[in-house]
Amino acid sequence: MNEIIREYTIRSLTVQRNISLAIVFFVLLLALILSALLFRKTERVIVIPATLEKEFWVEGLAVSPTYLEQMGCFVGDLLLTRSPASADMQLTILMRQVDPAFASILSSKLASELDKLKKDNASYVFFRTKVIVSPQNNSVILEGDRTLLLGDKALSTVRESYRLGFTNFGGRLLLASIERGENTK
Repeated sequence: MNEIIREYTIRSLTVQRNISLAIVFFVLLLALILSALLFRKTERVIVIPATLEKEFWVEGLAVSPTYLEQMGCFVGDLLLTRSPASADMQLTILMRQVDPAFASILSSKLASELDKLKKDNASYVFFRTKVIVSPQNNSVILEGDRTLLLGDKALSTVRESYRLGFTNFGGRLLLASIERGENTK
């Protein structure tokens, strides 16, 4: 009788061991599959800014076209609408958004432009009429009318376009180039 109970107990323990091993191997396989899927996944951060007009996303080195558009418009406003009173503040804000490789070139150009604005007591305003976004090139083309003001009088209005090139630095767009397009008016 003891032998029958012992054999029953051994079979019962063997079945329990086999079921436990099967569960352990299943959980191990599931953990490996989930780990592999986790490392293949790219992270997409969706940002809904308080001051910008549209939400945008950043995924690794790729950014949404709306992010490019918003940064292009923001940087374009800082670059293309200037007066002697606001130029120093605009330069400070703008330099936070500029690629370090481009910063010294831009800073020297803007400083000489600021001196000329202060000397002539002139300012200019850029009214955007069209924004063209190119996510493949990380660039934005701004088209609009630029009005030169001398004191309180508007001297000229010229249709201009500017191509702003950006670099992606850890999901943050930094201004890397500025090119002036054709004047059409």
